[in-house]
Amino acid sequence: MSRAATTRKKMMSNCRECRDAPNVMSSEKSLATLKILSEHCMRYKLFLESANVFKDRWVQDGHNDDTLIILSITNNFLRPNPMRTFLSWPSGAGAEKKIELVISGEPGREIPWLEFPTRPLPSYNIQGYVDFIRSHLNSCNAHNDCNEPELSSNQNPSRLLKIRAIDSTLEVLLIETSTTGYTYTAVSHCWGDSEVAQKMPKTTRDNIQRHIDNWYSISCLTKTFQHAVDITWRLGLEYIWIDSLCIIQHDKDDWEKECRKMAGVYGGARLVISAAHAKDGNGGLYMTSIPYRRIEFQTWAGDTIRAVVTADELQGPARKHDMWKTGEQYWRADDLPLFERAWVFQERMLAKRIVHFTSSELVWECRSQVDCECGDLQDVSASWEEFKVGKSIKTKYFEIARWGNDLERLNFWHDITSQFSARNITHHSDRLPALASTARQIDMPGVLGRYLCGIWEDTIPRNLLWWSQYTDTKQFPRQHSHEATHVRSKDKSIPSWSWLSIEGRVSTWGKALLTLAKITAINYTLATDDPYGACEKGEIQLCAAVSPIKISISTQEDGSSLSEVHRESSPKRYPLIPDTQPFEYSEDELLKLQVIALQFSITHLFTESMILCREKGSAKYRRLGIANVDGELFEGSRFEVIIII
Repeated sequence: MSRAATTRKKMMSNCRECRDAPNVMSSEKSLATLKILSEHCMRYKLFLESANVFKDRWVQDGHNDDTLIILSITNNFLRPNPMRTFLSWPSGAGAEKKIELVISGEPGREIPWLEFPTRPLPSYNIQGYVDFIRSHLNSCNAHNDCNEPELSSNQNPSRLLKIRAIDSTLEVLLIETSTTGYTYTAVSHCWGDSEVAQKMPKTTRDNIQRHIDNWYSISCLTKTFQHAVDITWRLGLEYIWIDSLCIIQHDKDDWEKECRKMAGVYGGARLVISAAHAKDGNGGLYMTSIPYRRIEFQTWAGDTIRAVVTADELQGPARKHDMWKTGEQYWRADDLPLFERAWVFQERMLAKRIVHFTSSELVWECRSQVDCECGDLQDVSASWEEFKVGKSIKTKYFEIARWGNDLERLNFWHDITSQFSARNITHHSDRLPALASTARQIDMPGVLGRYLCGIWEDTIPRNLLWWSQYTDTKQFPRQHSHEATHVRSKDKSIPSWSWLSIEGRVSTWGKALLTLAKITAINYTLATDDPYGACEKGEIQLCAAVSPIKISISTQEDGSSLSEVHRESSPKRYPLIPDTQPFEYSEDELLKLQVIALQFSITHLFTESMILCREKGSAKYRRLGIANVDGELFEGSRFEVIIII
């Protein structure tokens, strides 16, 4: 029997609370009560000590009354890792502050109660990062999927930064690549707000020759770039790809040429370095603070209990590793600002292997597995049913892109659009390019049909009935109520019938069980020769029953607005799900619009209609949203041919 097991047995035999603990579904005790219980129970002593190391949290909120500090233990035996421990206290104006305590032991320093896991600690030092990455790179060499070349182009990036060390200083030089094979890293990072992004080091037509002719110190780069160059060099590599320095900025031709290579750039990199916790170039890769705290105390028998405790801020139900373990369409990653960016979703999926520098540890993802420094993502007891141990949406992406049949590809595409649409993008015109390489890999020529601005031709008309999802809009990514959650760009390059015309999370799973509208023509012209690229003209012609309607907008008691559609001669009103939030037209503007409802499909309870407005000076229409109506709205209506642009 191990020393930890012997200690546990000895303590449990003398403590009824410890003997009964596995059978307790949940408990809630104040810190004052814990102090009393801890005099007779070492398990409660552990909870008390774990709470006390975060005393500064509630002291900052002006609390010293131990009766107001509540520790809650919840057990859900349906989950693989059932016990969760929460600490809460009042934080003013009736609000409650709540954190989750994660209590664990270290290898060789196990906690003598089974519900407390044993995990290795992240390194929090540069050599530890190098060792973790190098170990996983070596393991990854044995993965057949990770060495599968077919999904990514073998074409080199047009430019790379070459690294050299002069004494203790690292320098870089911009090189134009040849047909030679290069082993390089690539960086996935946040540019930051416009002010910070403007100051980011860039290659332009004015300075490109200078960057090619002269080595320069990495001290000229942002902290994130400095760290990326440093870790690349420490891994024994001498080339790195950084978008702002390897693509000529403000040069449309060069950008379009390089954009087509993204699958090759990220898929061809030896490693993609993800600055996950940095909101801009000033954040860097390396962690500046250690998120855990240690506790140690003696038992009555003279044994030493040692534990490591972290405190996760709770702004919802998510836990630290949940976003890696689930494929939820709208996961939360509050402390990973990089993951709010639309471009980054594609970069993550395209990479053969990627290491994420988070605020607490390194997370490894390749086509075959996901792992982290603390070991949770490889822990069978902590795995989730959806992806199993060591799997994530990235590993599923590769499986679908490489082996999936047509139905699997289409179903996964719905998840991709949900994930992608939930993220922010600086330039609306980038929405198609930021998804193009992903679409190229998911496509199976001859099976899905043409790629039409985020929708596959063979899924039309059904998948035209996408909808903007407002459920829990404060979650992610636009968290402030005064901000618009769904915006339609005035840029007309993406047609209104495409979900990509809206910035804001959407669902493309659709609501069309039995489609009534018939496609009579598709007039789609590409702006370039790239079948996944920009659209020059996108018109879809449908034949369906059409009814002229009006849209009314009213303000509710909670300050929100309610949009409804109705026939002019009828008092009956139906809720509208607008594409935009708030609605893109004012009430005065609506009075001047010619609006119609197009009978689209029938579900079990409703007739689904697409709400369109006539383009000024044209016989064509633009989409405004969708509405659940009944057959009365289309009584006496006639079938018409409608062109949606």
